[in-house]
Amino acid sequence: MKRFVVAINNASTEQRNAIAKYLHEQEFGYWHWFQDFWLVTTIDSKIGSTYIRDVIQTVASGVHCLVLEVEGNSEKWAGFGDKDRFDWLHKSWNKD
Repeated sequence: MKRFVVAINNASTEQRNAIAKYLHEQEFGYWHWFQDFWLVTTIDSKIGSTYIRDVIQTVASGVHCLVLEVEGNSEKWAGFGDKDRFDWLHKSWNKD
């Protein structure tokens, strides 16, 4: 499984919704509990950070974005907030 951190800036609600819709329709796994931030997973080994950046520019033209690929399988993360918001991370983020 490949994992990515996606951050955007200067996006409208419609642009954020377009990104989330694309990820959902293309069956990416994703966590999106912070307004301009996604954790994204895919089993498609051909997908890379450039591809995701290009998709964001297609579905949300003009949005500033940063896409980082996370390699390795580490559970080195910490968060604070409603427990149910972190269930996806426990179940999906480090899944192979």
